[in-house]
Amino acid sequence: MYLRFESKADLSIIMPNGSARVESATHNESDELMMPLNRIHPTLVLICAALGSLFFAGCASTHYEPKDAEASFQPTESIEVFREAPSKRYKVIGTVSASSDTMNDTALLESLKKKAMSVGGQGLILLESTSERVESSDPAAGGGEFVTSRMQQRISGQAIRFR
Repeated sequence: MYLRFESKADLSIIMPNGSARVESATHNESDELMMPLNRIHPTLVLICAALGSLFFAGCASTHYEPKDAEASFQPTESIEVFREAPSKRYKVIGTVSASSDTMNDTALLESLKKKAMSVGGQGLILLESTSERVESSDPAAGGGEFVTSRMQQRISGQAIRFR
């Protein structure tokens, strides 16, 4: 079953068999019906599925702040991750951060590692990992607001090179 609100007083109901009806305090059952599901073009279904998978696959916003704007390094193929400063001698080349509201901690850490490797990091010292609830609101059809709430994950660290 699929529900769609037309206004404060209208509610379209799509049944599993593809039929539709409107329940309303002010309209008759025959008012503005949605297209039955069995009449949707297959290509449209594939496009919606592809876009949906991209949305749910998630992506991270990554950022790099170099310690020395003049220095540049070749990207690395692998990276060591540390929860505290390593015992080996190293030099901090910059700070990397990643944030997302659709990725879990493991996937977000992978994005952070890729960013650090792309700027030449041989190691990554994790600094912080936070989760914050973010709310946004948009106008709703028929008045009012549609409020969404999501968790924003953020992780940061120092990209380092060993001496």
